[in-house]
Amino acid sequence: MKLKSWFLSGAGVVVIATVLTLIVLAESIFPPWAPYFIVYALLAIIIPLALKTYQFGSFRAVMQSHWKLIFGIFLVALIVDQGIFTWLYQSILNGFGVGGNAYYSLNAAVEVMTGAAARKLNITQDTALIL
Repeated sequence: MKLKSWFLSGAGVVVIATVLTLIVLAESIFPPWAPYFIVYALLAIIIPLALKTYQFGSFRAVMQSHWKLIFGIFLVALIVDQGIFTWLYQSILNGFGVGGNAYYSLNAAVEVMTGAAARKLNITQDTALIL
């Protein structure tokens, strides 16, 4: 059985899901914040592209013919996620009095992380954020 066929089998799918879940577990162990969603999203894109298991044809052809739709969906998702959901989540955290706690708030975690990086690398916090 070829490797691609095995990855597409029931056992392969279970193994991939288990490995991705273990990655989430490993990244979630170290507080105050673990960006496992970013890794998960990248793997969810890279694995099908690497195995060529997507069914929509050439990636380049899809991007050329549907770039407006893809851009529009991305823009709406960005507005909803970064606008509405971020505001709602931060409001809920503030309501519980933990809005500035890095264990719960990504914004607070980024502040802690960039502050530590700035001190360690002897740079400004803004430079650490850009990096």
